[in-house]
Amino acid sequence: PGEISYSRSESFWLARGGVLKQHKGHPLARLWRALPEAVRLSPHTYMMAVSTTGQWLILGWPERVPEADEVPPPEPPAYRVLTGVVDGFGRSLIFHREAAGELA
Repeated sequence: PGEISYSRSESFWLARGGVLKQHKGHPLARLWRALPEAVRLSPHTYMMAVSTTGQWLILGWPERVPEADEVPPPEPPAYRVLTGVVDGFGRSLIFHREAAGELA
């Protein structure tokens, strides 16, 4: 949890939540602070950034993630869906997905 890696072949940063702060010297430390605290602390959330000054694309799954003291559900799917976008100023756009119904 909390790791950030840069993909030279794809030219983007991939990060996993799970820590409140990144090391001061990390290129994405400032952009990391723009994320909502709940996103930074969730090890179940993944983020992608194209640049150190750009925005985060937040990847997760739409079902509720259990708390640490709850019995975990079956293994989550290997894929993630885009659940939000956070810019460098901390402004966020959260996407909600209907699990069933006409628009599912």
